[in-house]
Amino acid sequence: MMVPPLTPISPTKGTGSPPGNSTATMNGKQVTAIVVGGGVTALSTARQLNGLEYTHTPDSCQLKERHAAIAHGQRIYQDQLPDDLSSCRGSTPSGCWFDSFRHTTLDEAVNCLAWQENNARAVDWILISKSKAGGSWNSYDPNQKTISPDTWMALPDAPIDGNNQNLARHNTPHFAKTDAASLCRYYQDYANTHLPQERMFFNRTVTTAYPKEHLWHVELDDQTQVSCQYLILANGRMIPKSLKINGENNNPNVSHTTAQAIQNTSHLKPGKSILVIGTGLSAADTIMDAMCKKLKVTHVLPREHTRLEAKYRPNQPYNALKSLSPESYKEHHALAELISGKAESENYQQLINYQLLEIRNDTCILRTGEEEDITQKFDHYAILIGSEPDFSFMKNANGTLLDFDAEELEPETMETQISNLFLVGSCTGEKFQRFSLGHSVSAAETIKDRESRKSRNQ
Repeated sequence: MMVPPLTPISPTKGTGSPPGNSTATMNGKQVTAIVVGGGVTALSTARQLNGLEYTHTPDSCQLKERHAAIAHGQRIYQDQLPDDLSSCRGSTPSGCWFDSFRHTTLDEAVNCLAWQENNARAVDWILISKSKAGGSWNSYDPNQKTISPDTWMALPDAPIDGNNQNLARHNTPHFAKTDAASLCRYYQDYANTHLPQERMFFNRTVTTAYPKEHLWHVELDDQTQVSCQYLILANGRMIPKSLKINGENNNPNVSHTTAQAIQNTSHLKPGKSILVIGTGLSAADTIMDAMCKKLKVTHVLPREHTRLEAKYRPNQPYNALKSLSPESYKEHHALAELISGKAESENYQQLINYQLLEIRNDTCILRTGEEEDITQKFDHYAILIGSEPDFSFMKNANGTLLDFDAEELEPETMETQISNLFLVGSCTGEKFQRFSLGHSVSAAETIKDRESRKSRNQ
């Protein structure tokens, strides 16, 4: 017997920050789609399932040749994407295609994107998130500033400008940045004013999701059970990677995120030491914070990420940092000079091609590039080697782990090899939030198209 769906979608907006609705009224019900996650891509997906459509305004388009096939007022979603998207920095064609309506390949703003409500194509959906609206931004240090311009952090139908009262803007010579606390307020306000509150369940964890009889069956941490036809995972990359060495886990002197490192070193006095392992911007932010605290930083780097081999690699910290404007990113530029060897500091040194083998009570064991094991002492260890998505709740009907490739997706739909399972956002491997928004367009519009065809065929 088919369980009753939720009540029809209401355009009523929320008032006040949603504390996390009770899931009691949801138990045993079926909806068309479930979005798992609470970050920007999850919110964007939910907004479009709720009826939002993005359209083209060619009169103001600076890329008319690329967008020539999209008429005025036509949805920008395409089930066949152009082949000339290789110059884009995004990881997926859908992300690059959507971004081309907002930016050129030189990051200049393009104003040919419009949006409209089309409630006739809205579908029955709910959103479930273990965090508040804002996703991983809630785990950042509140004062940590964005690398990208604050306008890149916005959802298109709620542009960031000087009128956003909850958003602190830090002006630079070229653009404005913002901080994590402001972004969290912005995303929570967006969820609060642009989406129906009764469809969002924050601070709830999906414990199991499995396919059975053409439906996805989802169980929550409070034993609520709900089913859907389409499951959209937008749960980011929230699990920090570890070295899996002795002394690393459950150690208050070890951090695996920048926010942890900033907090866990706040009590250290100037002159204390920190070992930083990592080649990305998280390591860079941690080093800059440590140097502001006048801590002595030892930075472990593989040989290919240093001045000793200057080949360009996009993920190399030196190249990532030196590509930033010195006027807008003074601290990042100064660190790039240190990493490259163009500058020196008594509080920064490198260990090239070293490997951390073990952390003991007050010392650690390092292996040099010459395979010699040495003992050194540090007051804190920041192991910042990336993060990965959590798909441990995805199961088969028999309880075994569901096997799928998170980076093998249909480019036009963001659908996995498993029917009606979609991945959007950073859990796909996309590194830039700006290019994740196109994922939500592809997934949501695909679902709405399929449901519209079903209605016409009935």
